[in-house]
Amino acid sequence: MTAVTPFLDIDNEPEAWKLTLEATRIIVDALDSLGIRRSCYVLWSGRGAHVRVNELSMSPGLRGLDSAWALAELVRLRVEESISDLRVRAGSSLRVENQLKPRSLFTVPLSLHRRLDRVAICVNPDELDSFDISWTEPNGFRHWGGWRRYEEGESDRAVLGALSKLGGYRLRRRREPPRNPTS
Repeated sequence: MTAVTPFLDIDNEPEAWKLTLEATRIIVDALDSLGIRRSCYVLWSGRGAHVRVNELSMSPGLRGLDSAWALAELVRLRVEESISDLRVRAGSSLRVENQLKPRSLFTVPLSLHRRLDRVAICVNPDELDSFDISWTEPNGFRHWGGWRRYEEGESDRAVLGALSKLGGYRLRRRREPPRNPTS
């Protein structure tokens, strides 16, 4: 593994996409307040979105799981109250999670959602205010090709601060034993 992409997963009901968009804006603004602007992009994934930071925006020694997890967790903690207020106001099941772990599945741009008739597209954070869910339709999707842009070192200060405050990746233990698939 050469690098890990920091990201937050926003999950919601597909018909509540405008609420998901509000949560996305909150997270993008939090990254901007940390000095991460050019290296941020949004992947709209069908049931929600991923707000991602290009892993190459971290200097080579900071591109591992510990750094990615710490940055995502720092942002999640910063937006937690605003997201909670948004969820309560809308009466929604909206969730924002740091799902970084060693064996995460990763949604790639232009893949089809496994259940919904939607394409995973990248969205320029500067165009969030004009985003429409129709951009994800398979027969007319609108994808931002600039998702690979980054500024090397742009994320370093935020990553170092996150590591100092939170440490590295923490394995989360299951609260209950896994179910036996044969029972």
